[in-house]
Amino acid sequence: MMKKIVIVSIICLYSVLSLSEDKGFAFTPYMRGVICNQIQAYQAAVNILKEVLADEPNNDKAYYQIGVSYFKLNQQDKAISAFEKSIEINPKNLAAYFDAGVVYFERKHYEKALKLYQRANKAMPNQDFYHNIGITQEMLGKSVKAIEAYQKSIEIKPKLDSYYRMGAIYSKLKQHQKALDAYQQATNINNFIPEIYFRIGYTYEIMKKHKKAVDSYKRAINLDPKNLINYKELGISYYNLKQYNKALSAFQKVLKIKPNDHHGYHNTGLAYYKLKQYQKAIDAYQEAIKIKADSRGAYYNIGNIYAILKQYNKSTNAYQMAININNKNIDAYVRMALNYLNLKQYKKAIGVFQQAIIVKPDNYKLYYSLGHTYNELKQYKKATKTYKQAIKIDPNQGGAYINLFELLLIQDQVFGQKLSNTFKKKFSSDKDRIMSFDVFNIFKKIDMNGTLKQTWQQNFRSKHKNAKFKDWVWGDIEDWINNKTKSRMALQSALKFFKTFNEFE
Repeated sequence: MMKKIVIVSIICLYSVLSLSEDKGFAFTPYMRGVICNQIQAYQAAVNILKEVLADEPNNDKAYYQIGVSYFKLNQQDKAISAFEKSIEINPKNLAAYFDAGVVYFERKHYEKALKLYQRANKAMPNQDFYHNIGITQEMLGKSVKAIEAYQKSIEIKPKLDSYYRMGAIYSKLKQHQKALDAYQQATNINNFIPEIYFRIGYTYEIMKKHKKAVDSYKRAINLDPKNLINYKELGISYYNLKQYNKALSAFQKVLKIKPNDHHGYHNTGLAYYKLKQYQKAIDAYQEAIKIKADSRGAYYNIGNIYAILKQYNKSTNAYQMAININNKNIDAYVRMALNYLNLKQYKKAIGVFQQAIIVKPDNYKLYYSLGHTYNELKQYKKATKTYKQAIKIDPNQGGAYINLFELLLIQDQVFGQKLSNTFKKKFSSDKDRIMSFDVFNIFKKIDMNGTLKQTWQQNFRSKHKNAKFKDWVWGDIEDWINNKTKSRMALQSALKFFKTFNEFE
């Protein structure tokens, strides 16, 4: 916003300066042309100034003034031509440089604008030239050079807009402390601009300094109490501070200013959710949906609330609406499948995971969860295949390896040297997973050999001293052992050892 105001205002500014620089106020044809520009009679000014130039072809000021007229008449090619002629006659005519640069800037000919500003600045360094060089460099995507130009402008004379724009660039570059310093310098020049305090608050928010963000947003609100964006971000800061009642109050202020604000209702729903006022949260999300029917986030959050309330059918319907709006919403698929798992409707859960995999075939978690579901149904071959695919997608996820080793064990399949070595190499520092692998490996060796040396228990206890079996479910392994004949007693002895291991550690 400030960028445009500064650039566009230059023509009006330098038209006035040009008039004030003329010696004397004799009512000459040239003066009549200048006055016509001042009273916005631009076509009349063109007609008069053409007569002046016919008599005085080297009158650089007349060329400048007719350039202003053409600019105001939106005849930019003619304006550029006139400004450049003025510069050709008088290379020190700063106003012509400025306004020619403005025309090029507005036409998005940034390189040409930059060259004009740089030429003028080389001849006579000027704060406003440096500032406009900074803006033009921004448009060219040259952030560092833009900052350098703004700093040069400030060295000549501190300028609020230069500090402000520097702050915005530093924010973009994620140099947040420098951004704060620049914004603070801007407030030292004028501490009554709410937008700057908003920017300070937003920067603190990014830096996770939520309390300072709150203070800045409050200052912005004091200066501009009707701007809903300040209340919105204030609410988000309170939300991050887990002060949910205050967040709710801020979000409700948004709705008071703009009763049909979709985000206001959505954020209100978030606050009610954290306050465990679930029905009010649902009501808020439904209001958001009335305003914006394709609000997938609102449907998704409604689904989450119904899941908490164990109203799984309503939850599933909400997730389905979210998917209908955006069929790439993987989280909604996963949550819907979990609903079916809670309802023990495993086949439906499998169907949902398979739909999600079609949408996102490279998602490790989908294959992992699908493998778990197959496992629940004791469809071990399918589970094995699925866990292998999960590992193929992301070889750094240990859970799939552990589940796969257990499935290979109870299906009497070999672990495979390559798989085992890869696992041990990747997870050598993960004590819990290495212990799990050792358990399965011991069972496998006992099954193959009928027994193990008596020292294996001592060795296991020594290697995994102070470790614990956490949340182990032995059911599948017990079933596998009970179906054995030759090695059953040795396997049962090992199982007893592992089940009581925590008692001795």
